Amino acid sequence: MYGKENLSEHMQQKQKQVQPCYILTILSAMLIRLLIRNFALIEKCVLDVQSNFSVVTGETGAGKSMFIDALAFSLGNSITAAYIRPGAENLQVEAIFAPKESATLNKWLNENDIELDDGELIIKRSLAAGGKTRSFVNDARITQGKLKELGEFLADIHGQHDQQILLKPSNHTALLDHFGDYANTLQNVKNNYKAWKEATQKLIELENSIANREQEETLLKAYVEELETLDYQQDEESGLAEERRQLMAAEETLEAVQIALSALDDEDGGAAARLGQAARALEDAGRKAGGQVAEVAERLNALYHEASELGRDVGYLADAQLDPTRLQAVDDRLTALQDCARKHQVSVPELGKKQADLRQKLENMEALEGNIEDLKRQVAEKEAVLRQEAKMLSKARQKNADALSKSVEMALADLKMPETKFVPVLIPLDENEMTAQGCERVEFRVKTNAAQTEPKPLVDVASGGEVSRLMLALKAVFYSKLPEMTLVFDEVDTGIGGAVADAVGRALAKLGQRHQVIAITHQPQVAAKGLAHIHISKAQEAQKTTTSVTNLQEDARRDEIARMLAGAEVTDAARQAAESLLRS
Repeated sequence: MYGKENLSEHMQQKQKQVQPCYILTILSAMLIRLLIRNFALIEKCVLDVQSNFSVVTGETGAGKSMFIDALAFSLGNSITAAYIRPGAENLQVEAIFAPKESATLNKWLNENDIELDDGELIIKRSLAAGGKTRSFVNDARITQGKLKELGEFLADIHGQHDQQILLKPSNHTALLDHFGDYANTLQNVKNNYKAWKEATQKLIELENSIANREQEETLLKAYVEELETLDYQQDEESGLAEERRQLMAAEETLEAVQIALSALDDEDGGAAARLGQAARALEDAGRKAGGQVAEVAERLNALYHEASELGRDVGYLADAQLDPTRLQAVDDRLTALQDCARKHQVSVPELGKKQADLRQKLENMEALEGNIEDLKRQVAEKEAVLRQEAKMLSKARQKNADALSKSVEMALADLKMPETKFVPVLIPLDENEMTAQGCERVEFRVKTNAAQTEPKPLVDVASGGEVSRLMLALKAVFYSKLPEMTLVFDEVDTGIGGAVADAVGRALAKLGQRHQVIAITHQPQVAAKGLAHIHISKAQEAQKTTTSVTNLQEDARRDEIARMLAGAEVTDAARQAAESLLRS
């Protein structure tokens, strides 16, 4: 049971925790079962929920709001450890939903690797005494942020103290458009706005380019001139590298040729000269002696002539092997190409493309003036089309605003607020404030009585009872066009009674014909309209306080409504009145 401090903390938390889902999110799911363990006064309960209109009743302090708190917790809202039942180590909530076919929900499930379990989503969430929470969807671990995203597809919880999405002026334009039948016109405005913005952005970028053009153009010209002077030829680097390899090899060959040439014939006398000397020395002797001397002299003479010819041939080789300046020229060219490539952060083979790109960029800069004039014409043309489409949207909105006003005022009249006027006001934006939603914003305003001279913004309506009925009327109108979903109302009937409570009950029952509606109520007139009745009671056993949940049937339901009418002592008259309410 809550102590005084914990109870205060609980109330503060309650006012913050249940944030309503965005009404334009196409919710499409039914709550099938809610299992709660060790949650505040609830030790354990299993609640099977009907698919139409269910009411939740019980005496003050029995823990009716715990049902909403537990459901909100299962959908990702935060609570404190004060919610854990005294003596328990943790609390657990399990909510089972049956989602309808929804492309948006299916996309979300696929993106988060969650599969349906026999067509159901089973959410399990726990909170330990130390404050740590654990969350699972179909046994897959999920973060609180992702669980809150999922919760927006599953249920819309409406509480008297919530800052409802319907109250926020920033949402009113989208709400009005959702009620209307001009989706194509709205899409045309969005498409033309996007085209206009893109053209405008290009114009801005081009104008900025011109502002910095002089300095950039000078730099571009220098780069282009440098590359043109370099005059890189395709595959030049690989050709130069091969030539350099050959030149390096030729240098090594030249050294060997010089050694051979020196050996054969040099100024100190090489092999050829010595052979000549030997041949001349034996030549005269051979003429006189003849025979073997003459034969050797002849052979020496032949060798001399052969050596002389080899010397000349080796000399030719030396002259042909190397251009002394070519290797340096090749090295210089390769260095120039590589330095330029590094400067432009490309490889050498990409220098040609870089040169072409820079030349094209320079030509584009020189043509900027003409491009700007063309872009200005495009921007003006696209803006004219956008404003024309926006005017059509404005007309459709105004017509839709009149229809919405009538529908809401009819719903308000049914809720015993016949003098209340609901006025969707179209407020033009400044000339330069076009948006993807057109040229105006919408604000819902309300005039609650004849003495009020002008309608006030919906957010300024002060009375809690009026806010609740306004919200109910708006939801009755907006939700009439949405697929089945779970709607939870926490004491929407606070501050009313009698015929007004009866009207609220009928409005909730009407919503229940299309949606799954669950309403916590103190009003017997509202409770009597439910097709299913959930009763929450509190019992004191020794020092243990327990809250229990029961689905009431027939006589038990009549007695509960009689208790709500009469108080602690239920009389036969109260039972008869309850019977009358149930039949009405």
